[in-house]
Amino acid sequence: MRPQCNAENGYREYSEEDLDKLQQILFFEQCGFSLERIKKLPSNPRFDRARAFELQKKHLILEKERIEAMLNTLERTLKTMKGEDSMSQREKLK
Repeated sequence: MRPQCNAENGYREYSEEDLDKLQQILFFEQCGFSLERIKKLPSNPRFDRARAFELQKKHLILEKERIEAMLNTLERTLKTMKGEDSMSQREKLK
């Protein structure tokens, strides 16, 4: 991905294709893929960009649910510490 240089102002300009690739790279990076692995994916003949986005979306939804569960547990723990709620041992470790 090599941006074009705008001769008038010297700014780098990216094509839509470049921005699409960058977006895909950033999503893979956020899903925990190494840059080395990310670099190899698009050159794989079986790589399906739309399918990759679907998998990334599914991964992020699961991560969101995991974080929300942790936040709920922390909130209940704080309330329990203040005597406003109680939690079983199982709930504390959930």
